[in-house]
Amino acid sequence: MNSRPVIHLRLGGVRGQSFREAAASFAAGPVRECLAAHPSLLKSRRAGRADRKRLGAIAEGHEHPCAFLVTLCRALHEHWQKKVVILIDDCDAPLLQASSGGYFAEMQSFMGTLLGAALKSSVMLRLAVLTGSFRLPLADHGLNNVAEYGIEEARYADCFGFGASDVAALLSRVGLEERAGEIRELCGGFRFGRGITMHCPRDVMRHVARLLSAGEDCPEQSRRARQI
Repeated sequence: MNSRPVIHLRLGGVRGQSFREAAASFAAGPVRECLAAHPSLLKSRRAGRADRKRLGAIAEGHEHPCAFLVTLCRALHEHWQKKVVILIDDCDAPLLQASSGGYFAEMQSFMGTLLGAALKSSVMLRLAVLTGSFRLPLADHGLNNVAEYGIEEARYADCFGFGASDVAALLSRVGLEERAGEIRELCGGFRFGRGITMHCPRDVMRHVARLLSAGEDCPEQSRRARQI
């Protein structure tokens, strides 16, 4: 754990009625969030001065953010002298927003530059993982050596939510083992890959929270809940 520098880029919150607004949202949200995770980087003497200056300018909205990912990757690689792991959540969200906002071509070009510069033939990169609801045309951006896995893949069928053992462990931890049937009935289930039934983590956690809130007069439940 913590053996390599990690860039965790969350794109789900990128919003805008125009490409300019979306680019500003990207700089104000994901860019600053990534830099906040590495507070010493902008003052590092090992990272290049030009890269540190560019990262600061992008975060302040003074420079276009299309080079952010490759610049941050290079700076982290120089600072730690280790290859970087890049994790990108909801990588399709900006394109979906752009499609409804009428600036899809601009956003597609931006995402191609952002991802292509950082992921294509990079000697600084150890591994990159992208998640999203829709598959992106990554080959159009020169990323033609990508392994894609969907919910139908048997290998990762148990990675898209809470399985039966996860739900049982959660309920045992908070003293609600007897409500397992209720959870299965109310929170439904999805069948992926090898026919494994998975439950939506958000629905399960919300229902458990409601049960705990309603059962605050139960000492055992309250004691276990405080331990989470």
